[in-house]
Parts: sequence; structure tokens; C-alpha cells
Amino acid sequence: MISRRWSAKKVFSSFFGLFEKRSGRRSRTIRLRIEALECRLAPATFSPSPHAADGAAGSLRVDVIAANKNAQDNIFKLPVGTFKLTLSNPGGVQGNSTASGELDLTGNGHTYTFQGAGSGRTIIRANDADRVFQIFQGVTVIFKNLTITGGEAQTTGVAGTVAGTTDAWGGGILDNGTLTLDNVVVTGNTAEGGAGAATVDNRSPAAGLNALGGGVYNTGILNLNNARITGNSALGGSGGSGHGSSADGGNGGFAQGGGLFSVAGTVHINASVIGSNLALGGGGGAGGQGTFSASGGNGGSAQGGGLYATGGSVSVSATTFSHNSAQGGAGGPGGVGGVGSNGIAFAGSNGGLAQGGGVFSNGAVIDFTFATVSYNTSTGGGAGTGGTGGGAGTGGTGGSGILTGGAGGIAGKGGAGQGGGLFEAGGVLTLSDSTVAQNRAIGANAGNGGMGGTASSAQGKGGNGGAGASTGADSSAGGGLFIASGIANLNNSTVAFNTAAASSGGAGGAGGAGGTAGSTGQAGTGQGGAGGGAFAGLDTAVNVVSTLIADNHAKPGPGAVGPDVDGAFTDAQGTATQTGYTSASGSARTASAMRSSGSTGCSTSACRRSASCVSANEVGPRRVCRVQMGGFRGRLGQGHPTSG
Repeated sequence: MISRRWSAKKVFSSFFGLFEKRSGRRSRTIRLRIEALECRLAPATFSPSPHAADGAAGSLRVDVIAANKNAQDNIFKLPVGTFKLTLSNPGGVQGNSTASGELDLTGNGHTYTFQGAGSGRTIIRANDADRVFQIFQGVTVIFKNLTITGGEAQTTGVAGTVAGTTDAWGGGILDNGTLTLDNVVVTGNTAEGGAGAATVDNRSPAAGLNALGGGVYNTGILNLNNARITGNSALGGSGGSGHGSSADGGNGGFAQGGGLFSVAGTVHINASVIGSNLALGGGGGAGGQGTFSASGGNGGSAQGGGLYATGGSVSVSATTFSHNSAQGGAGGPGGVGGVGSNGIAFAGSNGGLAQGGGVFSNGAVIDFTFATVSYNTSTGGGAGTGGTGGGAGTGGTGGSGILTGGAGGIAGKGGAGQGGGLFEAGGVLTLSDSTVAQNRAIGANAGNGGMGGTASSAQGKGGNGGAGASTGADSSAGGGLFIASGIANLNNSTVAFNTAAASSGGAGGAGGAGGTAGSTGQAGTGQGGAGGGAFAGLDTAVNVVSTLIADNHAKPGPGAVGPDVDGAFTDAQGTATQTGYTSASGSARTASAMRSSGSTGCSTSACRRSASCVSANEVGPRRVCRVQMGGFRGRLGQGHPTSG
């Protein structure tokens, strides 16, 4: 064994090059380069108390302010209790310093983790004067095991804006970064657009402002895992009322995404519930009054009671969209005509559209897998009533009397209800192993004509009543699905027990009283339902594979078509009929027939594995149904069936 001795000098020379290596040749110094390491600070940890007053030491607000300044990742350990945010923005002016109002998370490049003790045990509650959280660009936020509630957005979140003067974004959370909700409940939050101002002269009043994302507004990345987005609202502002002959009422503001709103974002939803959320369009303002009265404002539209996505992508798995509602705003009434035979009343305006009670897609790419869309509703806004005609005037001294009352105004149309479950306007929608059931599209009835004005004497003639409005085509369409444009793929799924309701025309207004009564206005015509299960527009491509579309209802009435489908639904075996449709067999078939047909692999006692199969396990007709598709068993729900 050869023994070698190493001096300390040789060791250091070998590793660090701080000493010269001696040899017969000229010595050489070796120098190592030193590089700076990245910052490796451990996350800062905060443990705020739910008992601390908002803004006091130990409160959640004070700890968030500190976290925004420390240039670190941050962890908030939140115990059982309610953290109340009671400090309102002075004068309603949006401030983004977290000193008052919402909690602003501003640490660019850093992660904030809020760890609660359970979604029903740790609660962060705002005071209904501002949203709860705003997440800025470049910030990553993770909420775990807690509830976020009590937020009310009245601005877009831009510093310096005043509540009620801009659109309202994100009642609970306004997210411009990356947000994860893990076992989190977002409930009882509101985005509310401000009302339009009324006029004091003949100028037109302001329209109501818009509301987007009652629970969450997202422009970045949003991840939901075992989350519940429930009981949130997006409320469009009402239009201002007109004043004077030329001042029509202001239009109502629109409402989009009662639960969630995402614009050009990336959304992942897994094992979650989006339920009982509301998008409600603002009502139109009343028309002004004068010699020639003015028309009422149109009701605001409502889209996406549960989810509204414009651009971007949404992936949904093992998630339920249920009992959400999109409801158009009511049209404003026409103004009352002034005194005299020229005191003609103008029209009431149209109710707002309602589209996508559960989900509305505007050019997004949406993929549903093992999802359920059930008991959602799209309801059009009520039509405005035509104004009442002005009374007849009395002639001046030496002048001839004006004896005829003014005509009543015509009525507005009711808003259409389309896509009770889902509405697609461009983009790509894919349903795989999913169920769309018990949804309703309800168009509002048309408005009634205004009453004719009263004559001033027994010799005069009352004004004629205004005409009732007729209901527009496709006013109640696509009880389950409404594909207006784009591509839809229905794979191994079920669309059943959905309804497109009928709507009625408005009644003509009564003629005014007088020596000769005015004529009653002509009544409008109604409209039947179209595509009780699914409706496809002309600019669509709907591809159906191993999917059942059956036992849906289109309510009877003028123009009623397709109890199950209206439009082209195609697969390798051709185009669907307008009755029941099962792409697995290529023939029209109803769900009721499939229940009792042994050849389909279904029975009333059990539902075996089958490409498209409906089996009843009932306590009375259709009271409880289960759907099995490729081994997935999903509950359609309980309740009395709709009748055809």
C-alpha cells in the first residue's frame, strides 16, 4: 500500500486555488468565480385572530398589508371563526392599498396561501360595501378550507373610481393573477351595476351599468377543486327614466356570470358545484311624458347564470351546474301621452334576452367530462307596456274643442329565453359522459298595448288602444342546449327531460271612454317552443356520438318545432330527426321506450353498461331517474316531470 501525505497547503490549493502550486515550472495561481444565489427566504407566516377589530394589530387586514411589503411568499394560518372586514372605502372611492374596503394582494411574483380550518368553520366576510379580495397581475393566491362571503363589487377595481359609476366586476374575488380555490365556498357575493341617472329635461337618460362575475371575475388562471360557488348574483343596473316628449327611457345594464365570469382566462374546475347563482339584467327606464310621449328603455340581457366564459379555455370534470338562473331585465313602459288628440303614447320596450341559465360560452373552448347540468333556467325579461294615450283637451274660449283622446302606445316584445342549460356562441363545446337534464328555456310573454285616452265630453271619441306585441321567433328555444354558432361535440352523453316553453302574444289595449269608445288594440300572437332538448342555428356543426337526446318537450304554440331537437345534429349515420334521437342506433327513440326495451340492455330494475341508456328506478312517473353512460352513473334529480 502506497502512503501519501497531504499538507494543509496542498489541500487548500487543490480545492480553492488560493495557494500556488509549486513545480519546476513557473507557478500559476488558480482563481474560482463566485456567483450570487437566488433569494431563498422561507415564506413569512401570519396567524391573524378573528377576534381582532378590522385594521387593528393582529387583524387579517394588517397582516395582509405587511405581506404586501415584505417581498416574500406568505402563509396565513386562519383558525376557526369569522374575519369581518368592516372598514369601508371613504366616500365609496376605490382604494387599492388595503387600508379600507377589499383586501388587495399585490406582491408581484409571490404566493399568498390562506389556510383555513374548514369551509364552514373559517369565514372571511366583507360588509357588502366592496368585494372581498382583489388579486393583481403576477400574484399567485391559494385559498384552502374556508368560506368567502359578503362581498359587493360596484366598480371595476381601478383605484380612484367611485362606487356605482362604472361597471361592477367580481363581487367576491377579482382575479388578475393565478387563483386556486381548494375546498372553498364562495357564496352570498354580488356584482351590482349602478342605475342610470334620470333626466330633468328632454335629453335621453343614462343606461344602467353592467355587472360581471357575482362570485368570481377572472382574467388569469383559475383552478377550482372541490369548491362550491353558490348563491352569488350579477345584477345589471336599471335604466334611467325619461322626462319630456323626446326622452326615451334608458336601457338596463347587462349581467354576465352570476357565479363565475372569465375573460380570455384559463379555468380548470374539478369535483365542484356551481349552483343557485343568478344573472339578472337591469330593467329599462320608463319613457318620458309629453304631447308625444317617449318609449321605455329595453331590459338588459342576462347570460350565464352559473358561468360566463368569453375566449380562453374551460375544462370541467365531475362537476355539477345546478339551479342557476339567467333572467333578462323588464322593458320599461312607454310614457303617458299629453292632453289633446295628439297626445299619443309611445311604445313600451322589449324585455332583455336570457341565455345560458347554467353556462354561456362566447368563443371559448369548453370541455365537460362526467359533468351534470341540471335544473337551470333562462327566463326572458318581461315586455314593457305601451303608454296610455293622453286625455282629450278642452278648447279655449272661442276655439273649437278637442274631443278625441290620444291613442295608446303599442307594447314591447318579451325577452327570449334560450339555452336553459348551456348556450354556445362560437368556439368549441364538448360534452363527454355528461348529463344535461331538467333545464328550462322560457321566453317572456309579449306586452299589452296601452289604453286609449279618455274623451273630454260625451260627444267625444275615446282614443284607440295600442296593439299588443307578438312574440319573436325562437323566443323559447333550446331547453337543454342552444348552439347559436361554433362547433359542438356530444359524446356518450344524455340530453333528457328539458323544456322549451311557449310564450303568448300581448293583449290589445282597451279603447278610451267617451261618447264613442275607442277601439281595442289588436292582440299579438304567441310562439311555441323550439328544440326542447337542443337547438342548433344555421352556422353550426353539431357532432353526436353514442348520445341520447330524448324525452324533452317543446311546448305547443305557433311555430313550435322539435320536442327534442331543432336543427342539424349529425353523426356517421346521418342527420337527426326532430323527435327522439339516439346516435347509437341511428333511429328516433324515446327514453320511455328505452326503459322497457330489453334489446337496449336496459331494465326497470337496473341499468347495465351501455353506450346510451336510460333506466327508471321510480316512485311514480319519472320521479327518480338514473343515467348510465359507459359505466358512469349520474343522478338526474327528483321532481315532477314537465308535461308536453
